[in-house]
Parts: sequence; C-alpha cells; structure tokens
Amino acid sequence: MMFDRLLEQRGPVSAVLTDSSVSKRADRDLELTTSQWRTVEDTVNVLKPMITLTELLSQDMNASLSATVPMLMNIKKRHLVVHEDDSAVTKTLKTTLSEEIDRRWELKDRLLESSIYIKAAVLDPRFKKLSFFTDKQRNEAYTTVENLAESLATRPLQEEDENSDLVEECDRVQKKKREGPSRVDAFVQ
Repeated sequence: MMFDRLLEQRGPVSAVLTDSSVSKRADRDLELTTSQWRTVEDTVNVLKPMITLTELLSQDMNASLSATVPMLMNIKKRHLVVHEDDSAVTKTLKTTLSEEIDRRWELKDRLLESSIYIKAAVLDPRFKKLSFFTDKQRNEAYTTVENLAESLATRPLQEEDENSDLVEECDRVQKKKREGPSRVDAFVQ
C-alpha cells in the first residue's frame, strides 16, 4: 500500500526532490532511478492480490475456514506463477511468496493428514470438488474426512442441550449462504 501510494505521488515526489530551492543536495540523491520505479511497480502488481487475500481471510463476520486453502492455492496458481518476461526481482518475489505460503500453511508436507482447512473445504459445497488439488490429493482428502466421519459415528451421542447450540449455528450459516455469494466466492473462482 505504501508503494502504491508512492507510485500515485511519483510526480510530486520527484519534483520536490529535484527542486534545489526545496530539497538539500543530500536529499536530491533520494530520487529513484527508472529501474527502481519499475521495481516498485512490479512489486505493487505482485502484492495487490495478497492485500485482497489478507482482507478476505481477516474479516470478522464473513471469514471462512473452508475457503482458506482454495484461496491460497488460487493465488499461487493465478498470481504467483513465474513468467519468462518477469523481471529478476519479480521472479524472486513470486517464488519467495509461494514458498512462504507453502511453508506457513503447510501446503506441501502434512496438509492432507491433519489440516482442518482441508476438512472444512471438503464439507463446504462450494469446494467439494477440490479442483485445486491433484486426483491423488483429492482422494486422500475425501478418505480423511470419511474416516473422521466414521470415527465420529462410533462415538456415543452427547446430551441434546450441547448439540442444540451447534444446530442453531449451522442453521444460521446455511441461511447466510442462501443470501448470495460473498467476496470470498468471487476471489476463489
């Protein structure tokens, strides 16, 4: 956001830095070169979708656990793919962001065996096809949820009072989903 604002104010910033009546000689050395401005532009283009993703995942009222992994996979597939014509800085930035998403969200290693995010995505009708996964990963995710469901089915039933709050919450969520698509749905697709 800071770089975006800097680009927006490029003209006035350059004018002030090059004006000897306003800026000291030492300050005039702060003017960015054309190459540096290009790097700022490239960085803004790479980071803009990350801002949207962060805002969607940080919402108080509409945050969706099940949309987390689909959104992360989508951003990697659509925005963080390295292209031949990308600058060296852009390539490095995209690669680093992609690797950090994998590392921090454990998208490579133990994702399918322990991720609550994948379990939520399997159970969410919007993502039940898990199109962001390979066939093998998809089958593993379905199997994990099936095993979880079987283990829950063998547990003794809890008191009805404990379940009534859960049923009310599920009804509220279903009603909200019927009201229409959210920003999350638009970002994932």
